[in-house]
Amino acid sequence: MRTKLPFLIGMLLLLGACGTAKRGLRDGVYSTREGRAMVQVIDDTVSVRPIGADTMRTSSSYPSIVSSSDAPAPLRLLQHSLDVDLLTTLVKFRPAAADQPPQLETHLSGSLYVGYRVDRYDLWYPDIGYARRSRKETHTGLSMGLFLGLGGTSMSPWTTQQTLQTEYTGVVLSHGAALISAIGSVTVGCAVGRDHLLDDNAGSWIHEGRPWLGLVFGLNLN
Repeated sequence: MRTKLPFLIGMLLLLGACGTAKRGLRDGVYSTREGRAMVQVIDDTVSVRPIGADTMRTSSSYPSIVSSSDAPAPLRLLQHSLDVDLLTTLVKFRPAAADQPPQLETHLSGSLYVGYRVDRYDLWYPDIGYARRSRKETHTGLSMGLFLGLGGTSMSPWTTQQTLQTEYTGVVLSHGAALISAIGSVTVGCAVGRDHLLDDNAGSWIHEGRPWLGLVFGLNLN
């Protein structure tokens, strides 16, 4: 386990840094409390233009700095999208099986994840003094979907009911469902999956096809 810690920490830092692909507010169509709107980010200004038949509604601008008297009301934007991620399972919890106690596994795995995602952006203007206000923005995202990929697992006499007399790292096909949350620059979630060993010892492996719970980190691909 000690030899894996630097690698695990490196993966955490990499995925935490790369998991920001959808974090910043970008041009596109969003939902507001009043309806759908086209959002454009031009330099330091966010422009929100309503979409629809209601021509009486006009565009709104949210610059980075405004006077206290001109500060716009808080704004919430929602964006719905297809989510395609690369998932890494850092820890798997396997329930007890065949008289063996529950196990924690730290073999890394890579899976392709496809799901439905909702991103929420909140814009508001806290007071910064001198009769001025500065625009603040927070982002949270939530995604649910399915994954399929490859990973590793520890094979030994204890995980094969003494059928195997050696130890090695087996390759498994993993599939299941995941719930992923993005808060700021961190994309993390939980998964429920099943593994299928891709060699001749699958029939004696005590965890073959059994469900597990896992901690996953995601790298957004779209």
